[in-house]
Amino acid sequence: MILSLIVFTTACTEEVLFDFEENLASELAEINAFLDTNNIVAEISDSELRYRITEQGNGIFADSRDSIFMNFQMYFLDSALVDSNIEEVLVRENAERGSTDPFVQFIQTEIEDLSLITCFEEGISLTSEGASIQMFVPSHLAYGSRGTNFNFLAPNIPPHTPLLVQIDVLRIVKGD
Repeated sequence: MILSLIVFTTACTEEVLFDFEENLASELAEINAFLDTNNIVAEISDSELRYRITEQGNGIFADSRDSIFMNFQMYFLDSALVDSNIEEVLVRENAERGSTDPFVQFIQTEIEDLSLITCFEEGISLTSEGASIQMFVPSHLAYGSRGTNFNFLAPNIPPHTPLLVQIDVLRIVKGD
């Protein structure tokens, strides 16, 4: 009985890993096709995030004690707006959002412990104050295999959906 359970557990784990790799390969092919079609040259991080810094910052980077003011826009790869905290973008796209506040509180927490999706954490760590970054995000760095159907506050993002995310780091207030 115990041996059967171990074999079953191992088989299930291998299947999940295979599915992840297959989904990731498919999403990266979709992202790479988008980049090629739009003549975009992007860097690739260790996590498979494709990104480009569209505006250089002043060299002041955030750490775990800092507060960050940022704007963001999130799109599906077909250019449909998913979410933003920029009022003008929401009006232009005839979209709604609960808050257009550019403030993200980092005080007394590690960047990794925030409730931000992983691509936001990674994008913020790659940029400094005044910088803008455009990210082409595989789903494991965003909403993954669950999508946002579990979260009534988030827009509806299907599982395994790659996204385009633009972050503008407006200001970093250094903490103590």
